Amino acid sequence: MPRSGPISLALPAFEGTTRKLILLNVGAFFGLLILRWLAPQLEDVLHSHLMLEPLAVVHGEVWQLLTYSFVEQSILGVLFGMLTLWFTGSLLEPSFGGRWLAELYLTSVIGGAIIASAISFTHILGLRPDIPATGAWAGIFGLMVAIAMIFGDQEFLLWFVLRIKAKYMVAIYILIAVAILLKQADSFNALIQLSGALCGALFVAASPLPSPSSTSASATATTAGSAAAPPASSRST
Repeated sequence: MPRSGPISLALPAFEGTTRKLILLNVGAFFGLLILRWLAPQLEDVLHSHLMLEPLAVVHGEVWQLLTYSFVEQSILGVLFGMLTLWFTGSLLEPSFGGRWLAELYLTSVIGGAIIASAISFTHILGLRPDIPATGAWAGIFGLMVAIAMIFGDQEFLLWFVLRIKAKYMVAIYILIAVAILLKQADSFNALIQLSGALCGALFVAASPLPSPSSTSASATATTAGSAAAPPASSRST
């Protein structure tokens, strides 16, 4: 299976599971935005039960382990997150299929939420189980780590300028998340990203990779540099 290749600035195809995940995220964002305009109180209640709050999860709101990933706070968060999901998903899906991609993404989202929520109860690094988090970054980090493990020598244009191998690019993203966690600026969101990356790595290591299709992955992914930034801090209830 090819693990490196020439860089192309062409946009990847917008199709398959990658498209479905993006449309779900964008649809949820604008749906909540419209609801905030029409019925702000109802949107506030709904938002508080969809975002991830570890304390609420242990009291029975287990759906938050998934729904938080479809709640985003800002248009920039949606833009950079969905661009990164588009490029990473379109690199993996042609080689391994939509079902494998969905399983990897959901494992990273749910597994990352479980791990981060459990750690939040230890109160290390300023973490607290009553601080909520939102965003698709756990799943996205899982996809990025998968790319680093499978196509580690594939070259990208980081911020559309710097030519860099996938494994080094992903390492930079992870180091940024670690720095944010240690700085305690947005600890829970950073921890969810790192937990999602860990779950993605475990998924790739534990599950046999499907045979690549005849269309191997190519470097059609030019990664939006701001995707390395964490989501905006979540609203507290």
